[in-house]
Amino acid sequence: MVNSFPKQGDLVFMDAEPHSGSEIGGHLPEKGNIRRPFLILSRDSYNSKTGRVYAMAISHVHREGISWRRRFVDFDSKINGDLILNQVPMYSYHSRHGEIVGQCKDRKLMEELCKIVSSIFDL
Repeated sequence: MVNSFPKQGDLVFMDAEPHSGSEIGGHLPEKGNIRRPFLILSRDSYNSKTGRVYAMAISHVHREGISWRRRFVDFDSKINGDLILNQVPMYSYHSRHGEIVGQCKDRKLMEELCKIVSSIFDL
């Protein structure tokens, strides 16, 4: 699926390195694991026209009591962690070796997130 463009709500893995400062990075760059799961928030038409995606990173651990993190589990793709709510960066999908691994099935969550992100980025 590397050649296809993701759709809004797709779960993908992308290379998250290099990063700088407090930007989202890979899980364990020192061990060569530079890939991270993301939830695609930008619209399908934007993704296919630009080759870029606005995506929310998903951590590999869950931490209680942090306002800018929200629990996220998808059994089909084996993604289990927290959505990082305070950063929605834009990524070049193909140059970061994007791979679609699933689809978010929580329609209510997607509606909430896309509404917020669309109002900020006009996506």
